[in-house]
Amino acid sequence: MYSFLSRDLPSQRRLLERVASLCRDLLSVVEVLEPGLSLNRGRLLRQMHLPRLRLAKERLRAREVDKAEFLEETRLAVEDMKLAVRCLEDFGGREKKKGEEGEEAPHERMF
Repeated sequence: MYSFLSRDLPSQRRLLERVASLCRDLLSVVEVLEPGLSLNRGRLLRQMHLPRLRLAKERLRAREVDKAEFLEETRLAVEDMKLAVRCLEDFGGREKKKGEEGEEAPHERMF
């Protein structure tokens, strides 16, 4: 997904930081608009996963954090990815149930 990133580490790092920051900002909005498990929460958590891990790895490499801090950030990223999976599975289950009941699934609605 982020294969377009240049080899210029400072600009790559700024981009990853920006992606993670935007995802955090959007997650705070989703918290208000769609509390609990939601498709949008799952998508944002999934989008934030790789930048978070790459930033943690870069910070460790640059000795900005120690190994314990790196492992904690990695653990938190994994927990958020588990939550993303739950959100996406929950959405898929609701979509399937609606389809079985003869209702329109969310992706079939026309806006």
